[in-house]
Amino acid sequence: KGFVIAGSESGNSGFLKAGGRSLRLVRLLRLLRLVRLLRVRKSMEFIQVLRNRLRSIYTVFALQLLKHLFGILLINHYIACCFCAISSFADEDAATWVRAYGLDEIDFADVYINALHWSLTQFSPATNNIAPQSSVERVFAILVVLFALIAFSSFISSVTNTVNQARLLLKDTMVEEANIRQ
Repeated sequence: KGFVIAGSESGNSGFLKAGGRSLRLVRLLRLLRLVRLLRVRKSMEFIQVLRNRLRSIYTVFALQLLKHLFGILLINHYIACCFCAISSFADEDAATWVRAYGLDEIDFADVYINALHWSLTQFSPATNNIAPQSSVERVFAILVVLFALIAFSSFISSVTNTVNQARLLLKDTMVEEANIRQ
């Protein structure tokens, strides 16, 4: 792994392999920089300010749901980045999901979109044609599925809680209106 010593038959192939890995690392680092652009903390602060300014309880419930969805999407972004990294740092001759599905010839953004799609399907009962090809990818997929089971259950619980709160509020409003009419 690394550079080939002069005198080999392939000449520059070792240099090109090392350069290819460096290029993949640069692409991965660029993708990770996107996280900085999200500015999660500022987004959460903005949601809190918006929540405090709005008077409608239904809008507050909608913002809570959006906050949970944003959190799930952010988690899936990190998982997709890790799934891409596992494939990028594999040996040249190793079987990876990127090579198995012919994605090594397309733009890195498309590879990331496929990884994000794979990640999102791990959190839901959706299907996806992409499957891990190596042992490392399979172990990672198992860990993601176990984490997704807990995270998605928590998400469903919070959605159910928000809907039940909205129903209780609506019921109280209807009771108050009925009392006013009498």
